[in-house]
Amino acid sequence: MKKIIVFITFALLTVSTTTLAENEPDAVYHKIIKEYTLYADGSYDLHCFKQLELKSLFAFNRLFGETFVVYNPAYQDLQINQAYTVMKDGTKVKTPDNAFNEVLPRQAHHFPAYNHLREMVITHTALEPGATIFLDYTLSTQAGMQEGFATAEPIRRNMPVKEIEIRVHVPRNMDFNHKLTGLRLTPEMYTKGNQVTYLWKFYNQPAIPHEENMASDATPELFLHQDKMPSKVSCLLMISFTICPKHFLTGWQHKKTISFKGGVAVSPA
Repeated sequence: MKKIIVFITFALLTVSTTTLAENEPDAVYHKIIKEYTLYADGSYDLHCFKQLELKSLFAFNRLFGETFVVYNPAYQDLQINQAYTVMKDGTKVKTPDNAFNEVLPRQAHHFPAYNHLREMVITHTALEPGATIFLDYTLSTQAGMQEGFATAEPIRRNMPVKEIEIRVHVPRNMDFNHKLTGLRLTPEMYTKGNQVTYLWKFYNQPAIPHEENMASDATPELFLHQDKMPSKVSCLLMISFTICPKHFLTGWQHKKTISFKGGVAVSPA
């Protein structure tokens, strides 16, 4: 009888430990910042920052060992502001120069017209469970790449996010629209000189559920665009190639005739 009780107790402890391990995320975003600065001539800057803590071996072996930034060098300039890792013991390790490598985006393979596009592969170093990745970069886009600024920012990611901040600076006389789906939050607004700033802050966002056939609007998104964007352009076509190239070069290519300018899909008139 005593052996049976010991066995049952051991089995319950094993199940409890396994359940806790399954509920523990592989990583946690402590902070994400996406900051857009729009200019009157149609150019804009995108400033990105992420602070990501790794919780498991799987996190850096298969999920977050690298960061990929797709861009069009004919219209865009990529600047890495900071890239380093803080190890579990507090040691700061700067990402070495040979960890930044340009390649052809795999979505552009077999599409010669888009072989001018580039993908910066940033390989993070000194990774271990408990390490935190810090990455800060700016992507500057020249006027003429897009017919009008438009993008969509997901509020939730594949891992929990403690804080995400989305900030947009626009000229005071520029027509600018925004729409948040899945959540209710009014942006903070303030004006400085000839510039108006919109600010959204979200806290403690859960990870996106890993479910197949999930509705496209099941997770919150923030849509940002100018009024001069063509009204017939769908939400997918409003997003530039550099943000979501896979949709444009695969499924959408066979569904609708699309013209491209500088790597951006534009719906025909």
